Amino acid sequence: MTMMTHCPCTGAYLKRFIPAILAGFVFVWLYEFALHVGLLMDTYDTTPQLWRTIEDMETKRGFSILMQFLTVFVLAAIFVKGYQNKGLMEGVRFGVLLGALLGLCCAASYAWMPISSTLAIAWFFGGLVKGIGLGVIFALIYKDPKCGSGTGSCCAK
Repeated sequence: MTMMTHCPCTGAYLKRFIPAILAGFVFVWLYEFALHVGLLMDTYDTTPQLWRTIEDMETKRGFSILMQFLTVFVLAAIFVKGYQNKGLMEGVRFGVLLGALLGLCCAASYAWMPISSTLAIAWFFGGLVKGIGLGVIFALIYKDPKCGSGTGSCCAK
């Protein structure tokens, strides 16, 4: 019986893909807690009619964690599909584009939710920082030191 070395869904090399996902998930969980509970809570308190109560949010914690994990999984899979083993700057470039997309999706809520422009801007930059953080994590963990030397057996996938 042979051991599976690549993800059947993404083709990613599991020995580096799984740690990248786990590290990315820990980063997202801590970052979003710090951003939303630490930094933005006073802003959220100015519009209580828009948000669930803390008690109600607690009942949805499992769903929230699952969504964070699945988001990191999908973003890691996208990173791996275009992976070229070009170092940290590859992760930064990916992260800037990814973060801009995440931030724009969140900031767009300003058009249909009665939130302040300050909160929309905070969500944009929050998404940007989250994307860059994930890109850096993916680049640092998924890298293959043997890739490019002709001896690597799993350079990109």
